[in-house]
Amino acid sequence: MSGELVMEYGSDILRAPIFGDLDVTHGFSTRLGGVSEGPYAWNNMYDRRGDNPDSVAKNKRNFLKSLNISALATVDQVHGDQVMYVSEPGEMLEQADALVTTVPGLGVGVYTADCTPVLLAAPGVVAAVHSGWRGTAANIAARAVEAMVRAGTTPDQIRAAIGPAIGACCYEVGPEVADVFVDQGFVRFVLGGARKPHLDLKGIIESQLTAAGVTPQNIWTTDYCTYCDEGLFYSYRRTGWPTGQMLSVIALRDT
Repeated sequence: MSGELVMEYGSDILRAPIFGDLDVTHGFSTRLGGVSEGPYAWNNMYDRRGDNPDSVAKNKRNFLKSLNISALATVDQVHGDQVMYVSEPGEMLEQADALVTTVPGLGVGVYTADCTPVLLAAPGVVAAVHSGWRGTAANIAARAVEAMVRAGTTPDQIRAAIGPAIGACCYEVGPEVADVFVDQGFVRFVLGGARKPHLDLKGIIESQLTAAGVTPQNIWTTDYCTYCDEGLFYSYRRTGWPTGQMLSVIALRDT
């Protein structure tokens, strides 16, 4: 399932159908649209890797405008299992890889360029998760579910969208990484490759969400691969640095 790609306010966004009638707004940015140049072309959302800050600010502003979000909170992502509750906007200096909020109108977002973004929503609470292989090994998506439950929901009310990330088709890993997931019981998501094992991070995350109590019919996973789809997504694995990054955001509608 790819999801719905739409162009609004000069920014291409991917939306997941899973949130349906929930009173939320969300989107996964792509590299299409925007004004960044060079290795950051075109719709880079991250300004700490050498891109023109004014270009990034314009890209981000247009993306958030398309989602009708005026306030955004992000954190310093470190590939761990820390979840942070946020109640006000800003580029937080705290280190975490998932953000949860119950504040209407406040978007929570994560940056990616191959790692897996996961957006979660239930009545009255939303979360955004950054899940690379280390975060996935630490079960960061399940930690976010637990934080949402503490905020007042139940796992069966939560809906999840697993967004664009490097796919099993392209995610070659060393045996030491593959062994981590084999040891955790995810051997079916460690696939044979021509040279090294390939890892299906999206499949592992979906399994982790299910184990955390999210019902399978409430989980949507896109089949977009950031490595394969060079025209749509940035990929660190494909190009190395410098490169741009996407932004995945979700918010409770401010009514």
